[in-house]
Amino acid sequence: MSTLHDRLASAIHLREAKNVEEARQLLLELHSEFPEDPQVNYGSKLLCAWLHDLLGLEREAIPFCVKAIQTGLSAEDLKSALHRRISKIQRRRYPSLPARHPLLF
Repeated sequence: MSTLHDRLASAIHLREAKNVEEARQLLLELHSEFPEDPQVNYGSKLLCAWLHDLLGLEREAIPFCVKAIQTGLSAEDLKSALHRRISKIQRRRYPSLPARHPLLF
């Protein structure tokens, strides 16, 4: 049987290979099996939030973001998560701007 670390690594690999829904399902399984594990709360919550957001499930991403922050999200990861969120909002508000426009982070 795979270790928790192996399963988290598999989820990251699936995400990087653009198998977003498979990665999401694996992370949700891990969270249901290990709801209080710090590694799962940090790793899977942040990835779950990102994957839900990527799939257009922004509202479903919110609890994962909150839990990631509550379980010790580093300042750098918080900065990155906020950056992605702000960028997405700006792209929706200003869809005609080029991707590298100064108004977009």
